[in-house]
Amino acid sequence: MLYTYLDGFVGYETFRRNGVASDNFIHGGTGSLGVKPLTNLAIEVNVEGGNFAAGSTAGFNYFIVGPRVLYRF
Repeated sequence: MLYTYLDGFVGYETFRRNGVASDNFIHGGTGSLGVKPLTNLAIEVNVEGGNFAAGSTAGFNYFIVGPRVLYRF
């Protein structure tokens, strides 16, 4: 069995740092694609990324990819 999960976001952030206002459009999301070869076993690939200030001076973009193995017993 094959399955997927997707979750995205878009928004607008505004903040003031050292008396200077900053307004930015932000976007990002997360998703996974998995397969269940056995009833209790799932193998996934996860992806996450976006752009936002997150308290940093210049803001940042990020992108993460990673595998995951889940076993229920």
